[in-house]
Parts: sequence; C-alpha cells; structure tokens
Amino acid sequence: MKIKTISDKGISLLHHFEGLKLKPYLCPAGVPTIGFGNTFYEDGRKVTMNDSAITVKRAYTLFQNVAPVYHGTIAKSISADITQNQYDALFSLCYNLGHIPKSLANKINANQLDKTIWGTFLLFGKAVLDKDGKDNDGDGIIDEKGEMGELLGLVRRRNSEAHLYFLNQVNFYTHLK
Repeated sequence: MKIKTISDKGISLLHHFEGLKLKPYLCPAGVPTIGFGNTFYEDGRKVTMNDSAITVKRAYTLFQNVAPVYHGTIAKSISADITQNQYDALFSLCYNLGHIPKSLANKINANQLDKTIWGTFLLFGKAVLDKDGKDNDGDGIIDEKGEMGELLGLVRRRNSEAHLYFLNQVNFYTHLK
C-alpha cells in the first residue's frame, strides 16, 4: 500500500525542527516565514515581513492546508513502496527544502535501503549565509555571492530525518556491522 500522508510522529518531528513563530521572521536562508516554517499561504501568496501575526490555531490550520503540496511532491518523486517512517522523513525534508532532491529520489526508487541514502540526506544541511562576515564554505573568500554554510540545526534535522527513514529497517543496521 502506498503511503499518502504524514503520521503524527512525522508531524511531531517536523514541528520540533520548524518551531512555532506567530509573527513573520526571516529563516537562516533569509526567507520570510511564519507559523511552523510556512513560506506561503494556502492561496499561494508568499509570506512577507509585513504580514500580521497569526494565532496558534491558525498556525496548525495553515500547516494542514499547505501539507497537500508536499504530499503531491512526494507522490511525483517517489515510486518505490516506502514505509511510514520513510514517508515521514521525506515529508520533513521536502517541507524544509520545498522539493525532494533528484539524487535522493533516484536512490530511493532504485533501492529504499541503499546505505548511501543517509549521506544523501546530509548533503542538504547547508543554507546560503551571506553577510555574516565568515568564510562559510571554506574557500578562503568571505561572503561571495551565494556563500553556503553548514547550519548545526539543519545537520541535526537531516540526521534525525535519516534516522527516522531507516528506523526499524533491520537489514540496514545489520549491514553496518
């Protein structure tokens, strides 16, 4: 059976990492965001820094109303028969990035238990970090256009998503020994 929705466990993970902010704020990548990491509203309008604050109830409603966008993205990207944990991990990643990276989708569709999937999750623990006065990508040039830097919070999130993806996959953990 093909999974089509995120579970309560997946929602808890996502809400943990997104946090809840009732006023618009700029995420580390500089994108206006509100609620549980929403960058747009149900009607497709992007969040702006001039938007009014929302209530906790509105934040939950907004999350539920935009979730189908990400369910659709997963359905288009993943053809493999995946578990609920795998779906939840992919939903969290997709919600954060706005898409499922092709490199990840290709690996999952070829072999859901490919050990390199964990490392592929980790490739997406960086964000553009211009104007912080640091050499975020270690190339010796400070703050060139598009400077990418690893964010500890994103690295934790990607590891948690990868862990959830492989949770209860005995074959994966057996092969690590």
